[in-house]
Amino acid sequence: MYKVLVLAAQKLAQKVVALPGWTMSNEILYSVKRPNQWFWRTNVTREEVLRQLEKSRISGDWWICPLGEANRSTTVDRFLADPTVLQPEPSPVLTGNEDEPRSTDWVTSSICLLFVGLAFFNLIAIGFLEQGSPIGAIIVAAVIYAQVGLVATWGVFSSTHFTNRLRMCGGVGLVLLFCFMLGIAGPAGGSGEVGLAFTVFLLFSPLLLFAVQSPLWAARIWLQWEIAKVGQPPSGSYLQLPGIIDLIIGTTAIGVALAAMKIGPTLISEPQESQQILSVLTSAAGIAGAASLVTVTPLVFITLRPRAGATVAIGLMIWYAALVAILVTLTFATGYSDARLRQACLVGPGFFATITCATLLIVRHGGYRLFRGRRASASHQAPDSQATAKAD
Repeated sequence: MYKVLVLAAQKLAQKVVALPGWTMSNEILYSVKRPNQWFWRTNVTREEVLRQLEKSRISGDWWICPLGEANRSTTVDRFLADPTVLQPEPSPVLTGNEDEPRSTDWVTSSICLLFVGLAFFNLIAIGFLEQGSPIGAIIVAAVIYAQVGLVATWGVFSSTHFTNRLRMCGGVGLVLLFCFMLGIAGPAGGSGEVGLAFTVFLLFSPLLLFAVQSPLWAARIWLQWEIAKVGQPPSGSYLQLPGIIDLIIGTTAIGVALAAMKIGPTLISEPQESQQILSVLTSAAGIAGAASLVTVTPLVFITLRPRAGATVAIGLMIWYAALVAILVTLTFATGYSDARLRQACLVGPGFFATITCATLLIVRHGGYRLFRGRRASASHQAPDSQATAKAD
């Protein structure tokens, strides 16, 4: 029975979770743009280029390059005359100093089992909250925030298509949220208030996820962070700045998330109270985004950077001590000097770091590392691509 569950979990993970490094298609994709234009039109096949050229929607003087490789751009006319000019080139191989990593199947199975454990914790989380202790509440908050951080990390750094990352974030997040609300519904006897609370949390979760992802997107786009497997070339998708379509989709998604968050409080309270709830949710999203900058982002860097060795443990200790010092300072600055609250400041980061680092170290043991993108040499850049490298 155990093997059947593991195999089923692996099949589901391959379709939904989409670990970094998994690819969905072997077809070569290209980017095209008008001469001297800033943005590229991405994810275009050779057949689509021919169709667009026949319909006069593009012309032969347009620039074309393999997806994520603007340093190799050339004109459409030259590409069609000799397609070999944009054939994939040997990419630099990422190397690490650790032993040969284990297979991806082992990583997938371990993460799936960890996911089941987190779902089970969400079912019993109400027991910690009913104790009325700050420590219990901090433990629940830390574990829930760790789940949000992990979903946000895969949603940003996975090398698969945007729609697959969206399915992963939505599917995994919805299951974890459902387990949490199901645990609350048990003591409440399945009252309608639990259903309304679930709806509010569900409408608020997209904005919360966007807030936690914001520092990670900044690291991916501007710092060129990428999670790749040792021995495999970097993914071209990490070298591609968002195109105009991506910006439109992202702006629309954030607008929808804000609208959904505003709808939630109106379902459970009067207009005046709903404004107070809305203010709390907005503050929570802002705090979650700021917290991601000092929690999720540093842990991704510490645990997955190549050639880390013993510095992983040292970095984690420094991070933990600094975070605890910040939290304890905030308790005194805000006038809360309760001893149990200070104890919670020690326990909360510990639970958060344990869950987050356990997952990231499993991924690291499977051979994935955090690398910097754009490794192509400037000497290979095409004449026009040096002026348009920012669009890559």
